[in-house]
Amino acid sequence: MYWDIDDLQRDAPLESILTPIVLEQFPYNESMYEEFARALALLTVPVPGLEPVRWEEVFGVSLERALMALFIINAGVVQDDGCFNAALTDEPQFRRALSPEARRDVQTMVHVLQAKPGQHRQAHN
Repeated sequence: MYWDIDDLQRDAPLESILTPIVLEQFPYNESMYEEFARALALLTVPVPGLEPVRWEEVFGVSLERALMALFIINAGVVQDDGCFNAALTDEPQFRRALSPEARRDVQTMVHVLQAKPGQHRQAHN
């Protein structure tokens, strides 16, 4: 598809040809953990002139805890063919693996993800 949309010159440097092809495959080579870590790094960097986002007010938990809960939710969704059963956090294997706080964070993020836009606006106005 790249070749169909870009008019390459004969003297184009090799990296200008290979970079789009490599980056096209980039999402398939990254782990979800790295993606969540990248989000944490990007969203916690202070921006001059802007107030930092109060993530606890947005999600009900810190950004770090929200991302950890989202990682757990993502793993559950991937393992269960696109579905997530929030009651799984009460199963014995989750009780052994996750602290009570982490299980609450998962439940909090499930509610955040399920909320409709109007519910988000109402909660934050």
